[in-house]
Amino acid sequence: MADTKVKLGNFEFQHVEIPEGINAGGNQMLHINKFVGGKRKAVATGRDDDDITWSGLFFGSNAMKRFMALDYMRTEGNLLTFSYLDFRYSVVIKSFTGTINKYYKIPYTITLSVIEDLANPVVIPPPAGFLDSMYDDLATLFDTLALIDQPNIGILVESLNSFMDTLLPNEAVTKEVRDAMEGHISSALQAVIDAI
Repeated sequence: MADTKVKLGNFEFQHVEIPEGINAGGNQMLHINKFVGGKRKAVATGRDDDDITWSGLFFGSNAMKRFMALDYMRTEGNLLTFSYLDFRYSVVIKSFTGTINKYYKIPYTITLSVIEDLANPVVIPPPAGFLDSMYDDLATLFDTLALIDQPNIGILVESLNSFMDTLLPNEAVTKEVRDAMEGHISSALQAVIDAI
């Protein structure tokens, strides 16, 4: 996550202060009613976000001053906005501790209690990417090929698979890419039709 902007109030974490990862999510508060005969009914009473905890390192000539600034924010106990990637929360610093090794090298651990999620919730999950869908279809095709004995079709499908492996996962699917894939798919379909 070193290339990710991580900000707490007006404090922006830099370089090795930023962890490799930050936990997200939490639990649903549930009240389980148990009835005679073993039946149950769950009553969801709301989200219960986990505390956000990570460790990092203050390093360099300003390490002590940066540590002390963050520790002061902890003692104030104010609501702060915490943001990284697409996440944005209203939080309070629950704990902030460090080990003072040298004035220029201070490992730390911070825990934030989530008060409110300020990001817009993703209510409808976005569809899988185009290439993800193609790989799913390709897997189905390989399973189908295992049931029939048509080496020519297998060669065409293998050609399509090799072509897809040259694409980057997040690459924009341009007209040229679509045209090339359609050519591979058309050849494979024609081979199936001919075999039938």
